[in-house]
This record gives sequence, structure tokens and C-alpha cells, in this order.
Amino acid sequence: MPDFTDLPKAIRQKIYKLHLTYDEPVDAVSHNRNVAYTYAKYAAGQHTFMPPLLAVSSSIEKEAAPYYYRDNVFITHRYAIDVTTFIQDSHMKMVQSVIMQWPDTNATGSFAHLKRLKGLKELRIRVDELALVKKQLCRGKAVRFVTDDPSPQQQLAILQTPGLAGLMTLNKIKDVAFVKMIDGNSREYGGPIPGGVLETQIAPKLMGRKLKLPPKPRGKKGFRFLSLSAELRNHIYELHLRIPGTVQPSTAEPTSASKGASAYNKGNVPESALCLLAVNRQIHDEAAGIFYHCNAFVFHYTLHLHGFMLSLGTERLSAVRDVSVHYHELVSGGMSLTDMTFNQLHRLTGLRRLEIILRGDLSRKIVRQRYGGGSYSIKSANPAQMPGMRRLFDLRNITDIKVRDEQLEDQVRAAKEKKKYPKFGAGTENARVVTVDKILQHFNAALAQAQLGNVKYKILDDEKWHLAKVFPSLDVEESEVE
Repeated sequence: MPDFTDLPKAIRQKIYKLHLTYDEPVDAVSHNRNVAYTYAKYAAGQHTFMPPLLAVSSSIEKEAAPYYYRDNVFITHRYAIDVTTFIQDSHMKMVQSVIMQWPDTNATGSFAHLKRLKGLKELRIRVDELALVKKQLCRGKAVRFVTDDPSPQQQLAILQTPGLAGLMTLNKIKDVAFVKMIDGNSREYGGPIPGGVLETQIAPKLMGRKLKLPPKPRGKKGFRFLSLSAELRNHIYELHLRIPGTVQPSTAEPTSASKGASAYNKGNVPESALCLLAVNRQIHDEAAGIFYHCNAFVFHYTLHLHGFMLSLGTERLSAVRDVSVHYHELVSGGMSLTDMTFNQLHRLTGLRRLEIILRGDLSRKIVRQRYGGGSYSIKSANPAQMPGMRRLFDLRNITDIKVRDEQLEDQVRAAKEKKKYPKFGAGTENARVVTVDKILQHFNAALAQAQLGNVKYKILDDEKWHLAKVFPSLDVEESEVE
């Protein structure tokens, strides 16, 4: 009597495809259903499962298995073990396409578990790279990350993220890509940072791509670097020492190894760009100031700037031209750290750009009056009275200097979207926001005048100038110029 195997091979293949392949990715739940997994069977000693069709005979299993394991996309929502659970080794080798979410726990072990998929050709990893970078930057440092736009230097923190070491143990995979996460409502979020470390460094390494260098010319001898002209050497120094984006000085030891990666990575420390200065005395003397001259430095705490200035000598400090510092007041023993730090800014004799970034320190001074009928007060919203601000008027020759309040900027943008802008009712919150923005603009204009020696002491000494209908004049008078 003829049976299923007597059907033409083409017909059998169509049946396999209709029965074993799916339009949607196969997750752990649907996989368990497809292979008829039950806990009772597992408890009874059955530790591997397959679709029932494959269990009919060994010949059918051999023919049909690729249609399920090779042609489907397997998806794991949390752990890589979801993909390989209850699958026998011969079938595991057939799995070619996997979508995986970056695990929040046991990431290294989960990624390493994918090594069992010897035939893996396509890997999609759902990730929120920005969230991982922010978490790593704050990990164990008692600091908070204050921007959603990390610099290329900060993005390197992803190299220390738990799980990356396990991911890098995978064999060469033909097609690897990092994609957006999907929440419980099927909405996308996160994803890789465009042009970030995951896209430009990790994915190519997982795919086994190597940088191809041009062949070294034969018969040509090298040359002595110091024999080059001074102009050419300086250009080379600048190419080597100029960092894309901004530089956030840190005392942390540079490393590309995650903290829990001892089993997978010995954690070789990458060389610092400043190692160039250790070649010899002449190169040190020529290049030492270029790193500080060419790069923009960002400090997320006032204390970081204070430590930076204490750690450098006069020569290097004089080369610094661009500084941004996030304002963070700290008072101890009756002394203001901000006041002490800003008092040292004059040591940066080459400084040409200075930006002080407030974290709502000024906008929070727009307060609702308790007995004012719902009106808002700005009595304390005088930027000149904030610790350290008076010290900025002692600086000279800075061509771009200003104080910003990020929270105030957000409030101003929101106010400008209102139909009543700029004619808000007196005493309303929006009206006060617009006024405080004008106060800060006037303060910055006075600060710019001070760089030329024209210091408006009325702004520094009068605690209530910001409440007047007309702010103090900034016109230059000969008697006021130093």
C-alpha cells in the first residue's frame, strides 16, 4: 500500500513548506507549541523535541527538518537559550536566522549560548544603544548622565557593557545588524546610535570583516619623522590628537573589556592617543599643547573641571581653548566649590569659548506665590547672584562666553508655541519664563562686555536689577573701561 514517501519529491517538499514554515518569526511560545512540548513530557525524561511530522520516520525527518529549522526566523525576547531549548544538536546546526533582544541579565552567557548555532548566517539584535551607553557611563561612578547626545568618546562606553564579551565570542556570521527594540504595544524604540560603535565596530567584527591595508612598497626605506618640516609635523600631530566630538576628561582606566568578562576577554587596555607624547622629548614639546588646543572639553560636574585644572601644568592649561561645564553647586564647610572653581578659570589663558550650562537652576526660581492669587514670582531669578557667576566677570578676552539654562530653553520653546506669545497675562508662568529669558540674555551681553574690560558693576551689585522694567544700560562709557 503506497504511503506518504511514495509521493513525488516535489509534492512532499510543498507539504513540508506549507506545514513547517511560518510568515512570522517563531518565538519561544510558538516553538514549544510547534514541537508539542509539555512539561509532563520533560519531567518524564524527554529533553529534546521536534515537530510531530519529523517524528514519523527518519527519512521524513531528514527531508523535512530544514524547512522548519533552516527556513524559519527564530526570535528570542530575552535569553538566547529560548532559541536552543529542547532542540537536538543535528537540528540546531540548521538554524540560520535569529532575532534576539539584548538581555538585561546574564547577557554574556546568553550571547555565548548562540555559539551552539553552528549554521547561523543572519543575526538581528534588538538594542537601545543610547540607554546602554548612559547606563555604563554612570555605572559604579555615583554620577548621572546629563545629555542624550553622547560624544564619540562617550559612546565607547558600550565596549564595557556586560554581554559584549560573550557576543564577541561568536563565530563569523554572514549578516549581523543591530535594530530597534519593540515594546509590549509593538512600538519601536531605541535602536543603534547612527554611526555608533555597534554599527561601525562590533557588527563588522562579528561578520569577520578586516581592514585591508595597501601592500607595503618594496625596496623603499623609511624616513625619520623629525626630518619632516615643522608645518607637516604639526599637521600630523593635529590629525592624530584631534578627537571627533567633544572630550570628557576622566580618571577611569581605558578598557574595552566589560566588568564581568574575565572568562571571555582578558581586557587588553587600548593605547591612549597621548602615548605619542612619550616617544621622545622633542615630540613631547611640539605636540603637548595640540591635544588641548584642538579639542573641546566638556565637564558634567563643576568638580570635574576643578580636578582637571589642578592636574595640569601651566603650559597645558594655557593651550585649552574650548570649555563647557554643567553647573553643579556644592557647598562644604561654608565654601562654594563653584566659586572656587570659576576663580581658577583665569589660568586658562588661551580660553576663547566658555559655556556654563545650568540644569534648571535659574528656571526653578520661577515660583508660584503662595498668597498671590496664582501669580508667579521671579524675585530670586537673578543669574548674577548665583555662586561663581561674579567670577566670570573677572575673565578677559573670551570671544564666546555665555550661560545657558537647558530647562529654561525648553520652557521658552513651549511658550513660543502658544497663540498668545509674547503677550501673556502679567504674572503668569509663561510671562515670567519670557522675562527670565530676557534677563539671562541681558546678563550674557554684560558678560561679553566684561571680556573687553567694560564691567557693569550695577548688574553684579544690585540684587534687584532684573525686576526693573528697564535693565541697566550696557553702553560703553570711557570711565568704565579698564
